[in-house]
Amino acid sequence: MFPINEFKITVVSESDTEGVFSVGPLPKGYANTVGTVFRRILLSSIPGAAITSVKLNGVQHEYTTIAGLKDDVLSVVLAMKGIALVSRSDDPVTLKLNKKGEKGKAVEVTAADLEKNPLVDVINPDYVITTLADEKAKLDVEVTVEKGIGYSLPQEEKREEVGMIPVDAIFSPIKLVAVDAKNARVGQQTDLDALEVRIVTN
Repeated sequence: MFPINEFKITVVSESDTEGVFSVGPLPKGYANTVGTVFRRILLSSIPGAAITSVKLNGVQHEYTTIAGLKDDVLSVVLAMKGIALVSRSDDPVTLKLNKKGEKGKAVEVTAADLEKNPLVDVINPDYVITTLADEKAKLDVEVTVEKGIGYSLPQEEKREEVGMIPVDAIFSPIKLVAVDAKNARVGQQTDLDALEVRIVTN
């Protein structure tokens, strides 16, 4: 008989962005089934926030360059997608980033350079977006942050505004879910499973 009173979820290890959890005991053969459900739900159904459009002032489209900027505009737009965010607003939030280069040295532009907003938190402020090569370089950007679930294609209607570049968005804060079925025992009962779940977030 399955010892349901022994069932528990245990934290095996935990850090800011990763956790390993043990779930069990489970009836024999259930670990893979439960693990598949866990993985599907965690990867597809957890809400989050992401940048859905980028506007670089003075730029008409993504297939161009900005003087003094290490990367082309397309690379900067793609890099913006790597910024991890938390939004407390159900409506889109616009954040600005304005940074100038310095004489005699290269200046990195990071996620921390986004303007502070009480509705949005930047989770990875040290994330590098691009580099300003000289004092003539300037980056003047507006990004739109939205909440959502799963994956969203670029909203092409946003291109109606000059210079606005829509981007695809992965809203889920979950980056990886790995499941592993293991043998378990309770007392003399050995025909049991345990499920180990590893979760990596942004």
